[in-house]
Amino acid sequence: MSKRQDRKDTRAAAHKLRNDPAWAPPTGNDPMEKLMKLDQEVRDDRVFGEAAVCEACSAERASTGDETALCATHLAEVMGF
Repeated sequence: MSKRQDRKDTRAAAHKLRNDPAWAPPTGNDPMEKLMKLDQEVRDDRVFGEAAVCEACSAERASTGDETALCATHLAEVMGF
């Protein structure tokens, strides 16, 4: 068999494997991953809403000069603890 035919056969076999669902790489459509991401987004929205009016968060932002700083309680909540 020629080198050209070997390359052609190799490409065809690789193409066949890539199209086989058992060999296909994950596409990021995992329902659990989407659920965890949605849960994090909802938690972030809630916590950052609360942090906007939290006196401890305001004090933390003032002392650090970081506009995104959170108090220990809200930081733990946004991290999922």
